[in-house]
Amino acid sequence: MLVLYTNLKIPGFQAQENIIPFFGESTSSIIVAGIVAIALAPVVEEIFFRGFLLRSLSNQWGTLAGNLITAGIFALFHMQWQNIIPIFILGIIINSITIRSKSIIPSIAFHAFNNAIAFILSVLIIKDVIPIENITS
Repeated sequence: MLVLYTNLKIPGFQAQENIIPFFGESTSSIIVAGIVAIALAPVVEEIFFRGFLLRSLSNQWGTLAGNLITAGIFALFHMQWQNIIPIFILGIIINSITIRSKSIIPSIAFHAFNNAIAFILSVLIIKDVIPIENITS
């Protein structure tokens, strides 16, 4: 679930790409980055990936194929090649939440929660509240 944290603990994986440097490290920039990562991205991504793509592919090729193809496209979309496997697994988990609940609302909430944890850890690392060497050792 926590791609950022688990990537730092699993040999062979690298830390998740951090969006904070893209926005800047000022307080206002971090707030904007947080809104994008926690509120905006999960809603937009879940509407597309689970609301449209998963439903369409599952109707055409069945639930299993729809789940796997959607998770694969979700992983590729994030363009974090060093983390493609954990993001693919995250995609399968979020797809499964949508399939079981028959709604994208729980998947939006789960995606937002996942992004919130990763974002908070990123901010704490960038601000040196949690030194990176403490996490990777």
